[in-house]
Parts: sequence; C-alpha cells; structure tokens
Amino acid sequence: MDLAHYERVPERTLFYTLLHIDEHSDALPTAFELAAARLKQAEQFFLQIPEHFRLPDYKDFVEQLPAMRDWWLQQQEALKQALGGVSWEQCVHLVTQYAPTALLDGCWLQNISSSATSHTELTAGLLKLYSSEVGDGYCSQHHGNAYRDLIRSMGIYLPEVESIAFVEQRELVDAAFRHPVYLLCLSQFPRAYAPEIVGITLFYYVCGICPVLPALRNQLQQRGAATRFLDLHQLETSFQAPANMAVEIVERFMDSCADEPGDFGEELWSRIRRGFLAGWSDSSEAMDRAVRLARAPRSSPREKMLELISRKARHAFGYHQESLLEGRSIDDWMNPEHLDAPKFLDALARSRFVTPGNAKGSYFFKRLVEFRGPMFRIFSPDELQVITEWIDGLPAEQPQATPADGPVHQVPAVPWDAGVPGRSPEYRAAQQANDADCIKRYSRMPLGDVYYYLLNIEQFPDVRPFAKYFATRWLTLAGRKLTTGKRPLPFAPYRHQALDKWLDDQHSAQVASYHPTDEQDLPSRDQLIESSIQQAPMILIDGAWIQHAAGASTSHTPVGSKLFHIYVDEVGNGDATMNHPNVYRELLAQMGIELPEFATLEFSRWPGFRPDSFQVPVFWLSISQFPKRFLAETLGLNLAMELSGVGGTYRSLIDALRHYGFDPCFVELHNTIDNVSTGHTAWAIEAIKDYLDDIFARGGADMVNEHWHRIWTGYRSLVPPRGLKNWFYRIF
Repeated sequence: MDLAHYERVPERTLFYTLLHIDEHSDALPTAFELAAARLKQAEQFFLQIPEHFRLPDYKDFVEQLPAMRDWWLQQQEALKQALGGVSWEQCVHLVTQYAPTALLDGCWLQNISSSATSHTELTAGLLKLYSSEVGDGYCSQHHGNAYRDLIRSMGIYLPEVESIAFVEQRELVDAAFRHPVYLLCLSQFPRAYAPEIVGITLFYYVCGICPVLPALRNQLQQRGAATRFLDLHQLETSFQAPANMAVEIVERFMDSCADEPGDFGEELWSRIRRGFLAGWSDSSEAMDRAVRLARAPRSSPREKMLELISRKARHAFGYHQESLLEGRSIDDWMNPEHLDAPKFLDALARSRFVTPGNAKGSYFFKRLVEFRGPMFRIFSPDELQVITEWIDGLPAEQPQATPADGPVHQVPAVPWDAGVPGRSPEYRAAQQANDADCIKRYSRMPLGDVYYYLLNIEQFPDVRPFAKYFATRWLTLAGRKLTTGKRPLPFAPYRHQALDKWLDDQHSAQVASYHPTDEQDLPSRDQLIESSIQQAPMILIDGAWIQHAAGASTSHTPVGSKLFHIYVDEVGNGDATMNHPNVYRELLAQMGIELPEFATLEFSRWPGFRPDSFQVPVFWLSISQFPKRFLAETLGLNLAMELSGVGGTYRSLIDALRHYGFDPCFVELHNTIDNVSTGHTAWAIEAIKDYLDDIFARGGADMVNEHWHRIWTGYRSLVPPRGLKNWFYRIF
C-alpha cells in the first residue's frame, strides 16, 4: 500500500492507529520507517552527550552503568530544583502530558514473545520484564493502572487510552505522543529491531523513567496524590533486580553471537547502544520541555481566551448569522477561513455582551449562558472560568485594539477519518483488491507453508488478509447447527451459575472417564511416537491462540490481564526451561525425533508431518492476529483448550508415556496448571464472565446471549469443523 497515506496523518492519530494495528495493518510500513528515523536521530544525539557518560564499548559497559545512573540521579535532582516553583496547574499539565506514555508502560515489549520466539532465552528474559510492567496478569499491579490512580487522584479524567476521544484531548499537546508512537512502532517489529529493543530496555531499567515525574513527587505528595506509580519506578543508587536482569539480558544476547563471523558482535552492540540512546534522547527532550514550561510566563487571561476562540470557532460558525458585532455578523467574525481571534476578542470586550471588570454582571452571563439562554451548556465549566477571568481582568476603560498579538496556538482537531485512509473509496478499492490477491496466493499453498508464513508474519505481513479469511471461514463452519449439532450450546439464556454448573459436570465426566490403562489397551510405542510427531506443529506453538490478546491497549483490563496470565504461564513465565514447547522438545528428543530448526520452511515441509497436522495450528495463528475482532471466539477457544484432557485423557497419556519409559512432564504440566479450581481453566472461566459482564453493562441481556453464542462457537472451533475437508479441496 502507499506509504504516504499514513505518513500524512498527525502522530496523535498514528498513536490510535497503532493501538489498533490488527485492523490497520497497512500502517506497518510507516511504523517501520518512523522507528528507523527515530533511531537515526538517536545516533546524532550520541555526539551531544558528554564523552564520559556515553555508553562505552561492550567490554566496559557494565562498569560504566553505575556512573551513568548516578549522573541521571543528579539530573533528576537538578530538575527537581528547577521545577520546585511550578504551580499546581503546571504540575497537572506536566503529569497529563506523560499519560500517553505511562498508560502504555512497557509497550515496546508487547509483542516480544510470539509463537516463533517464545522458547528462546532472549525472549523469555524480556517477557519477564514486560510481565512485571503489566502486573503479572493482575489488574491491581498493572503500571498503567497505577498511573490512572495518580491522575484521577489529581482530578484528571481522561478517556480510555485506546479510544479516538483520548487522542482528541486538547489538554494533550502533540509532543506528548511523539515518544509513545516511537515505542509502539518499535514494538511491531520485535525481531527486526530486537537489538534496539534490548537497548531501550536497558536504558529504562538502569536510568529510569522520564525524570520529570520523580522531580514532581513533593508537589504531588503535598496534594495527597496517589504516587504508587512513582514508587514502582523509584530509582535507587544500587541496582535493583530488574536492572540487573536487563544487564544480564544484554550479556546473554551478546554472548549468543560470540561465534558469529566478522564484525557481527560490534554491529550488534552498536544497535543495542542506538536503542539505549533513543531512550536517553527522549528523556532529555522531556526534561527540556518541563524546564521551559517552568520558566515561561504563565498564560494570561487574554491568551487563554484567544485559545478558546480559536478552538471553538469552527463549531460556532453557522449559528450566528443574525447576531451583529460592530457591523459584522458574528458568523463572519468566526469564519475559520479568515478568523482573526485578537480582533474579535477586542470587539467582544467593547460590546454590550461584556461589562469590563464584572463577569457576573455581564449580559453574557446573565442572559446568554443561563438556563433558557441561547448559549446554555455551550461552554464547559472550565471554559466558563476562562471567560470569567478574562472579563474580571478587563479595565473599566477599554484600551484600543492590540493588533500586535502573536499567533494563537490551536490544538488540531483529529477527525475519525484522519487515521483511516481506507475510508477513501479509492483507497478502499485498492486495499480490497490487494487483499483478494493475497488470499488467492496463499490459498494455493500447502498448509505447512502457510504455517511458516504466519509464524514469520513480521517478515510476511501480506499473509494477514488470508489469516482473517481463514479464521472467519473456520469459525463460520464451527458455528453451524450451534444448538443441535455436535457439542451443542449447553444452555440458554446465558447465566454465570449455569456456566459454573456446566463446568463442574464437564470436569466430573472427564475425571470419571479415566481408568488405569491395561497393557493390551495401550497404543504401541510406534503409535505413540507417531502421534507425538503429528502434534508437534501444534504443541510447539502452545499458547499461540492468545499470543496477542493482551497488548498495550488491553493488558490493563480484567479480560486482557487474565488472558496474559494464561499465556505467560504457557511460555514459561520468563524461564526458557519451563517453556512448554521446550519441555515438549525434550520429550521428542527422548523419542529420538530430530526435527529441522523451528519456524523455517524446512520444518514446515518436513516429510514426516501429515498435511492435516497443520490445520489447527494455522487456525490458532490466524485467529491470534485479530484479538479484538475475534475476542469472543478466542475466549471460547481458550476455555476449550484449557479444559481439554484435564482429569481424563491427560492421565491416560501419562500412563502410556511412563509405560514406554518417556518422561510425561509435558502432559503432567497441563493436567495440573489447567485445573478447574485455580488454574488456567478457572482463569478462562473468569475471563468469560468478565467479558459478558461488560457486554451486559453496554448492551443488556440480548447482546449477552449473542456474544455467548460467539463464545460457544469458539469453544467448538478447537476441533476442525465438519465440512472442513471439502472446503480445503475447494481453496487449496
């Protein structure tokens, strides 16, 4: 798609787009180029840093880090002195500007763990750090939620960060979106920009968050603000565990490349340092902006009025054709095409609407904005306060107009269409044609090849239209005869109590189905090994169906946090030795099975795999790319996945593995952590309840039942639906 479409939109709009990248994947080329441009700027910034504080060569970096942290603590203390005299209004402004970054704390790591990489030590370490940022799966510990507590304790109430209303907030200046947009761009390419992501992680854990907030701690505490967010990011002289972990990640990353030929190690370190400097550069810019604000003269009542007029004019134009001001209609004064805010304000000060020095006695307040007045509720309470201060500050004798007034800053409006080029008919048509070509091309490929491209979707983003098509068709087939077919809807209408009873009955039936297996009923050794081989494409992506379900825009929610809790458990909680696919690799090794390197075409085309072994894995990988579109279905699929085998099938499989001398650890893991009391199945049930409670609050009982049907469709989708083979024969 045309790169220019998203290059032309404001960064605040790109911020919104990136939070919904699953629906706006055509913005990915722009995101890649923007990240590259910011990293190049960071390299230029390197030359401005005092030489003794530059991140040195790799062999010396560990020894230099404490000195760098000390330097940042000194900068923080100096900034604290510089900001000591800011007003509460300025303090509120500074805290508000950090909201787009703080509410997404850790977002540069949101995609670091994927089906293709979750088993590696680098990914495991970074995932552990990301997990701490998002509360380890608990809303109450989520760093972004701690920031919500802070701003709300200060009387700041912003729309939800993922909403279009958030980016339209006039209180947020354009510069507030610059750094989080860069972080979100970087996060979309966790493999291409892995060294830079490691570098910026090192910066944040060694040098801390933007020093502006810690510098305001005293003012915030004096006002009784909730400062838990600051406590979570307290920078001490000695390194805490997360900082040490970030250092270890760098060391392991560099050591893993020690045998690479040529100057690979130097290049890798250069890229890590570049990511580190990007964090340094942004924090320095934020400190400079804060100091400029503290030293700048505070906005006068007149300046606030000029900003108010400039912002409101486009909405007021067209309603004042009959009202005159100094011989011109007020509509003419406020025409956005030729608005002159200073002249209009001076004319208003001389008019009958205003009594200089007496706002309450002015016609404007006594008649126009009162109940039954023509402008009742046109202005917010804050806007009325601005008008009051301006009128009260006017001298009884009005001075002549002051045409020398400078330009008025106007917060740009961000219409909904600004971030959605697809709303253009021409763009939409081109996008649909492109999607159709992609679907046609991938439909002709063997499923094993599609598996490879989906695993490496960062390098092959054009597979996304096919993934949406594949998941949609699979779910359509799974949803047929929902109330009468195989695994029919167990109850309707939906009730939490009914779901609990169904779960108890289902679990009891699975437990009762287990009987110690007689030797003659066991599968043969060859059958067991063959079955293990055919399940490898699925089990080596354990957790894939929810790999993107708790990104930056959803990890703070009850549903998102529970899904993340399950996912991070599936991939080892930041420990590669506990990663479920790695445990399965150990089992395959015991069986003497040697597979090609994972996530390669050689793996996907290995002749030992049957084509149908890729059906469910391709579905998992496809549905995971659209976590918002298919959230209801994903919740049902997740329940089916976590409940399957618990108490019954798993125990029989454990018996078979032990009989032939294989370690059943992989199966035992799932039989315990998926339990219905406190394990994954319990979390899956709670996530469904949270989701449907939210649906009920927004749409009532009918909408709940509609989404319950979607959830159950997802539950049934774990098993390849009937009609699937005929469909495959048509499209492959």
